[in-house]
Amino acid sequence: MTDPLEGPGIRRLLEDTTKDGDAAVVAGMAVTLGQRHAKAAQRADELSRSVKHAARVLALTPGEENVRALLSLLTDLRGDYFLPRLDQRHLASLLAEAQSEDDLFPVFADDPSGGGVLSACLFHEMVLRGADGPELKRRTGWRLSGSWHPGLAWLPDERADMERSSHFPSRRYNGEANGGTSIITETTARLDPPTPRTTGRPDVVEVTTPELHEDISGPPREGGWSYEARSYRTAAPVAPADLPAVLAGLPLLCLTGLGPSDRFAVAPCGLEDVWELLFTTASLGVFGGSGVHGAYGRLSAWRSIAGLAGAPTSTMPGGIAGLEAWPEAATPEAVLEAAAACTWLRFEADSEWFYNDMYADYGIATLSPDGRRIAVVAATTTD
Repeated sequence: MTDPLEGPGIRRLLEDTTKDGDAAVVAGMAVTLGQRHAKAAQRADELSRSVKHAARVLALTPGEENVRALLSLLTDLRGDYFLPRLDQRHLASLLAEAQSEDDLFPVFADDPSGGGVLSACLFHEMVLRGADGPELKRRTGWRLSGSWHPGLAWLPDERADMERSSHFPSRRYNGEANGGTSIITETTARLDPPTPRTTGRPDVVEVTTPELHEDISGPPREGGWSYEARSYRTAAPVAPADLPAVLAGLPLLCLTGLGPSDRFAVAPCGLEDVWELLFTTASLGVFGGSGVHGAYGRLSAWRSIAGLAGAPTSTMPGGIAGLEAWPEAATPEAVLEAAAACTWLRFEADSEWFYNDMYADYGIATLSPDGRRIAVVAATTTD
């Protein structure tokens, strides 16, 4: 017997039954439909999770046959409901973690993802892990489309020295281990200003533009952390040795309520330390999250360092893939040169803004070579 609640005639049945004065019957049918919808949605979620798990298993199991099977899966589901829900950035990260370089060549030869997202992200995941980018392009004949991915196309093809400190998750079929950011400890070289600290405000003017804020705050924003990002112009040059004391007096939300003797830990910070903090924040995300993974974590960290160092940046459209902001005027080499000329500090504080969970709080401050510009990004999260 045909179920009257199935098929295209259900709407007409509801209308006719209502016109016949059987409102209670219509309400009952609606309840039944709602219950069926709930069960169907639950089943759809189960199927979606199973498809994602199949893709994860193939990506994490070493062997070219598994890589090709994953590509076949993506091809067969192309245009289907599932494909947009399979995170290409995540798959690229899984592949780079588990597969050998040679076994990954099929991805560059036949990328079934829209706009080549999978191969674009995989390339940068591999570079971050030490692959020779130019040689990889030569061997595969692959090129990254600047029209589809202008930000990723701007990034260097080779790993910078600072990127050698990149931290990656360790994934299994079920579960993963991410770790967290480094912290200032009692054994860390310190530059804490003397206590009790003065409460006077330094003579500064905030010069944070919306574009600069977007650049600097990228890693914590994209990683799902709470954050603050600001830039100041000083009335007079600030000496690097005076930066910790000046920093403590800046009108930052993250330092609101910090008392003259409350903990305000400051430490010198090399570019590799800055990179580790920003890349980890963007790529791994908050506790229980996933971040934006390696390729876009790389882009986010480069943009943030460029903004903090005062390298000129620009926002450009990213084609069908959406909007991507990327440093246009500054080359990667120019960003590194500008960053190397700055003074970098890391700070932590016992203010109300910071959650003060271990491995989940930091502030980064940079001083320009002329001592007239201070830029800050602060991030905090909790489990």
